[in-house]
Amino acid sequence: MKKWLMLLIVMVSLFVSSCGFFETELREIEDEITLSIKEDFIEYLGYEEKDIPTYTFEFEGKINITLRNTGPNEIIFSGNDDFRISEKVEEFLKYHEENGIISYRTLNVQKKYETHLNKRTILENGTVKTERVYLKVTDGDLHNEIAYITLDNGLQLTMNFCRFEGEINGVKKTYYAWQYSESIRMILYYPLMVVDDKNGERKILIVALPNKVINKIEPRYDVKGLMTKDTYLDSSYYTYPYPDYDEETSSSDYDPSDSINNIKNYYIERYNGRYEGEDFVYTYLGYDFKVDFYNTNFVITFLAR
Repeated sequence: MKKWLMLLIVMVSLFVSSCGFFETELREIEDEITLSIKEDFIEYLGYEEKDIPTYTFEFEGKINITLRNTGPNEIIFSGNDDFRISEKVEEFLKYHEENGIISYRTLNVQKKYETHLNKRTILENGTVKTERVYLKVTDGDLHNEIAYITLDNGLQLTMNFCRFEGEINGVKKTYYAWQYSESIRMILYYPLMVVDDKNGERKILIVALPNKVINKIEPRYDVKGLMTKDTYLDSSYYTYPYPDYDEETSSSDYDPSDSINNIKNYYIERYNGRYEGEDFVYTYLGYDFKVDFYNTNFVITFLAR
């Protein structure tokens, strides 16, 4: 019995490995990398390929990233000099704080009074030396956070990291590093909507969402399933809780007025948000959408015209 069990484990391991489930690839990129939607979605989207929004992350020099079956809308920072990456993340966040829309969410705070970062040095013979540099965490708090960035093209970008104040040789500084369970990641989100146009033709559209609003359908879904199953036409997939609504709070105690005003202003300022009769409507990438506001959530509906 044990032999059969061992054989089964070996066979499963070989199968999983051959399918690439554990495949990782470390890639060195220079100066920039563009995040985009999966190629197999392009033919089903209601846009010309050149009009599909993307995001290009620009930086100076070279950075290592890991591709781990994540798709072209996600990069994982891996195998780098952590001090250099910390500086790049700090520059990235500061830029969006000064020039865009950004908010933060704290996942948890870990207590630890010492941690380490990896420093990489290129030796004279061209080989890379990696060493651990230990830092004091001045207040003992490691903040595991997500930054939500609303881009000018209507998409949302997130970056997750661990932020802490560290001290080396008496010098204190804020650092941005990998979280305990995973590396720093950057993800470009495509909030998708399955629609039937006025001729009954099915297509997939991209829906612009305000900052920190979480989408439900994105490119991790099977595109053929989205195109064939009527279930994805249901309004529940396009019903979004207000970003400041806490499900643990009674809905009767929640006042949505600030959230409603913020969402309306977002669409008015960026996507020709306006009232058509009693309907609040906005236009994104050539298509019109209606927004209905309720006590704890809002619903986006495609207007086939």
